[in-house]
Amino acid sequence: MKMFHIESSQNSPDVRIDGQDGIMEISGNSTFERPNDFYRQVARWVHAFHKDAKEIQTVNVKFSELDKASMRWMMFLLKEVEKISSDRNNLVVVNWYYNGSNDMIRSTGENYKTQVNLPFNLIAA
Repeated sequence: MKMFHIESSQNSPDVRIDGQDGIMEISGNSTFERPNDFYRQVARWVHAFHKDAKEIQTVNVKFSELDKASMRWMMFLLKEVEKISSDRNNLVVVNWYYNGSNDMIRSTGENYKTQVNLPFNLIAA
């Protein structure tokens, strides 16, 4: 279980979890009508990496668009990564990239930064 990948579509982000490098990347649009199946699959893989003794060390998030349902799922995923980090005593760094003109993506990242106990970088791209 070295790599998990979902290719992006018009409404779904590209997701890569690389067990060898310890990097999880989510990028693109996340504007689903029903994101549950998509994000449940991502959450299963995050847990599978944890059970398989793989460590996620860096989470890179680069959304272009993000709807409210996807925002809830992202918070859930970040909280799960936080729990795994705590269980393993493994430091995970979150890099939240945003377009300088996209106030919604920036403010969402600022909100998450206050709600998760992980090093959290907000990066204008």
